[in-house]
Amino acid sequence: SFESAQSVAIQANGRIVVVGGSNDSIAVARYNVDGSLDSSFDGDGRFVRRFNSNRSDTAWSVAIQANGRIVVAGGSWVSYAYNSSIRDFFVMRLNPGGSLDRTWDSDGYLNTSFTSGLVRTQEARDIAIQTDGRIVVSGYAYINFSHNLAIARYNSDGSLDSSFDGD
Repeated sequence: SFESAQSVAIQANGRIVVVGGSNDSIAVARYNVDGSLDSSFDGDGRFVRRFNSNRSDTAWSVAIQANGRIVVAGGSWVSYAYNSSIRDFFVMRLNPGGSLDRTWDSDGYLNTSFTSGLVRTQEARDIAIQTDGRIVVSGYAYINFSHNLAIARYNSDGSLDSSFDGD
């Protein structure tokens, strides 16, 4: 199996949220202050999810909103075949108890692409929560054999903020 931890955030109550990957799935775990798994988080202390059987998802960053919700970002293989390789930003939000927040972007999870085409690699690597609740995600987009800075901003409801760079 493949397990990785990529980022950590501390909640206001001192609990520790860790994100990464587990066997091609997004992995989020929450620990109590004493280091034990917090069994009140998604029933066993762990949230592990792959959003499509053809995907390989990895979380790279986590941030805690003022309301206690957990925002996770990373990369998700949208398509991988002999003639295409598509990896996009993903952002998802969990409720404080570890369940997917289905009020955010209507299902709690979204992919964002900065370019089109059959071969593209884009990955979110960091998150910041603005004081107004908007979510800024940064990473890279590999386009035409070149790595490019990629930044997206989302409204507090999970929609892309079209006032950020016009799109």
